[in-house]
Amino acid sequence: MGYIACEASKEPAARRGLLAEMHKLRGEGVQAGDLSRAKAYYSGSTRIQREANSALMREYASNVLLDLPLDRIDQLLVAIPNLSQEQVRAVAGRWLSGDDYVYAAVRGR
Repeated sequence: MGYIACEASKEPAARRGLLAEMHKLRGEGVQAGDLSRAKAYYSGSTRIQREANSALMREYASNVLLDLPLDRIDQLLVAIPNLSQEQVRAVAGRWLSGDDYVYAAVRGR
């Protein structure tokens, strides 16, 4: 899944850029520094978000609806630091394997 937000006239170039990055991830994988920053960002932002009771309620409700363990985020917070570049490349190779994607654009009036 990818997301971009841009001016309508720049949409074609932005879309090409996003797809190029996905293909690059599949082929070259992720750089060590990028992965380290992403893991730190996920862990930090998740912990901060979970400080609110309403966030925990949404988390637990989502886990129940998706039939996930209530402690799924806790499990991820333990697993994420051990995520390797090769694991990311393997996932990208599996899920970003071709040009069979869905593209949706939300445009203003």
